[in-house]
Amino acid sequence: MATTNGRMRIALSGGTGFLGARVAAAHDPERLDRGDPGLEDPLALAERFRARGIEAVVHLAAVYTRHHTPAEVLPLVRANVELGTVILEACALAGVPRLVLADSPFAHGPPEQPATGLYGATRRAFAEVARWYARTKGLQVVTLVLHDLYGPGDTRQRLIPALLRARAGGEALTLMADAPPLEPLHVDDAARAVTAALTAPAGTWAVRGGERLTPVELCARLERVGGRPLPHRVAPDGAA
Repeated sequence: MATTNGRMRIALSGGTGFLGARVAAAHDPERLDRGDPGLEDPLALAERFRARGIEAVVHLAAVYTRHHTPAEVLPLVRANVELGTVILEACALAGVPRLVLADSPFAHGPPEQPATGLYGATRRAFAEVARWYARTKGLQVVTLVLHDLYGPGDTRQRLIPALLRARAGGEALTLMADAPPLEPLHVDDAARAVTAALTAPAGTWAVRGGERLTPVELCARLERVGGRPLPHRVAPDGAA
């Protein structure tokens, strides 16, 4: 097999992201960067995979928004459905046997339960596309359902970075008393899970940090660890 320094030769989308940058540092992958015109043509991408001896693709690229605007509809669909479908088709054409996907808990749940926002709906739609390729093209698809990532350098608009910014003197946060719990997962543990998935059995695997905390509990934990109050208020159950 084609390898780099004894490692599996992989292609990686989303290599500039919070998790992707760590995966890229560990594997020296073929980069599938946003804006690359070759990512719009499955035939061209398949030829690239063959030429580079790609053995597996790690697909981490996605666009997240909690409450989308009309202008965000096409970017969500293109990043969360179209790009992954092009990569799946290219893998099938080039004979790349394995695809590792990062997925969101927003894409999972009972089929009769609506997805969480358009983001969750697009992730759920792509999960069905990936299952179709696995069933009909024989691809080994390993899906990692990654819970609430955190760690150094996180600038995303998520709760844990927002709490840390508030602790550093930023704006006070409003926490909902009835918000569902989070399952914090360190980004380095998620990166190790991606590496393990390169040789793991095909299927869907939940990757968790091992502890469930509500936003209020998480805030209290940060106050205890940091040794000082964190500016916030708690809205009552059901408050807007």
